[in-house]
Amino acid sequence: MEPLIQTLGDNEPEVRRSAASALGTIGDRRAVEPLINALADSWSKVQTSAAEALGEINDTQAVEPLMALLVKSNEEYAAEAAKGRPRFLRWNDNPLLFNRELQRLKAIIKALGLLGDARAVRPIFDTIQYADCETEVLEALGQLDIEQELDLLLAGLNDGEQRTRECAARVLAGTDDPKAIDALTAALDDRMLRGRASDSLREIGQPAVESLVRVLKEGSIEARREAASILGRAGSSEAIPALISALREDDKELQNRAVRSLHIITRDKYGPKPKLGRDADKWQAWWDKQQESQRQEDEPDSVE
Repeated sequence: MEPLIQTLGDNEPEVRRSAASALGTIGDRRAVEPLINALADSWSKVQTSAAEALGEINDTQAVEPLMALLVKSNEEYAAEAAKGRPRFLRWNDNPLLFNRELQRLKAIIKALGLLGDARAVRPIFDTIQYADCETEVLEALGQLDIEQELDLLLAGLNDGEQRTRECAARVLAGTDDPKAIDALTAALDDRMLRGRASDSLREIGQPAVESLVRVLKEGSIEARREAASILGRAGSSEAIPALISALREDDKELQNRAVRSLHIITRDKYGPKPKLGRDADKWQAWWDKQQESQRQEDEPDSVE
């Protein structure tokens, strides 16, 4: 153990990188402080291996140093953007150096996700603006409690960068907070964000039903179509009356989506039924019959 820690100070960067990697595999907490120091190594590959090792060891001492390194990177790239230069994904003309820097950022983000400290949500989310590491950002944020930074993510839905907006929409799938659900249902009106918002609402499921029913009744035709489809995946009987009402609309696409969702919701809950097509009156009669049967089942047996 001690020889490996001492090797972190070797003159050869590849030797230092190998030592950092080995210390992560061993997982001994005595290596945490030396690995934190290695985050300041002059060679980015050593920093990358040190960050990976700290994530593997999973000691909370590493949270603040890793966050500080990520914040510093974000500030540097933000400063470049403020000068009118393209974001670093495009202005770095040294492919080798660019790749090393990107791998370092990915390692830091992954480690912070493994460490599970919610304070890391903001710097991780900010990184999406400057680095091609969407997969790592989404995976890390999926491991963290996002509730404390909900306002940050909600604001991200209206960011000027499409990448940031899509990331915010995807991350919000991890909460059933009413503010997040309302924001995602509102995004169904946004052509550029509709697909991501729809996916997240599908993941949220039952808690989003009330808001989706409201959109189905009152939203734009594009949002209503999307809401009709999502409600089928949510599988809640609460949506049945609104979906039947949608069959009375003139829009054929809305009718088709409503019928598909009605079949998805009802096939498991109520068993076989006649082919009702898009006939709202037949669906309503069928639904009234189901409701009456349920009421009779719920009534207590009469006492002689």
